[in-house]
Amino acid sequence: MTTRVLEPGHDELKDRRARLLERAHMSREDLEAAAAAGTLSAEEFWLWEDIRSVEFLLGDDVEG
Repeated sequence: MTTRVLEPGHDELKDRRARLLERAHMSREDLEAAAAAGTLSAEEFWLWEDIRSVEFLLGDDVEG
């Protein structure tokens, strides 16, 4: 049996990032600032982690 791994395309990843930001009810910049200040709720934290993961896959990982 062969396992097949499906990789999302660039557009799918961008759409996912947009949906995650919409769920957070904050801009990316506001989320980043709240993360740096340690003021994210648990849900916001997981949304932020998902956004960062998507950005890594897009090659847009901002953390340096």
